[in-house]
Amino acid sequence: KRINSVLQNHRAVLVFFDTDLRLNSFQKDYGNKYDRLNVLTENTDGDLKSKYIDEAGISNAVTLCSRGMGRGVDFKSSLAVEKKGGVHVIQTFFSLDVKEETQIKGRTARKDNQGSYELILCKGHLIAAKLLQGTESGAQNYSSLHRSRLDLMKEEGAKNAERIIQSEKDHKLTM
Repeated sequence: KRINSVLQNHRAVLVFFDTDLRLNSFQKDYGNKYDRLNVLTENTDGDLKSKYIDEAGISNAVTLCSRGMGRGVDFKSSLAVEKKGGVHVIQTFFSLDVKEETQIKGRTARKDNQGSYELILCKGHLIAAKLLQGTESGAQNYSSLHRSRLDLMKEEGAKNAERIIQSEKDHKLTM
């Protein structure tokens, strides 16, 4: 639905997925609804990858991307797309790494070009990632998800510190 509203303005859309499984599922369910749809993952053949990167900024193009394509890929928008507002990026998962999110956001409005970005998230995926509790109802705002992300990272850091301490103890025992 959101993709269609962006395409009505003759813009291009990049949609980023956290897993190839979710990307492929989306493609299977909705792929036949778009005239110009490409899939871009780390496994895309080199020649096709270049072609799809070039086509991603063309009017009415929809490019489904794996999260790995959110870093270091230089998507360029056509002049026609620029005149209509630039490339629109949709991220379908909440990154646990703020830097990854920043990189994906950076796939739009590159080098003084126009563009826009939005997160469209699935509540079930947020619960599975422990970013949201199953008991919470209604829409969640970005700030609460960001706090959950920071809490998760803090918890993960503490677990890693414990593992390091235990590994050092185990190492000393073997010496």
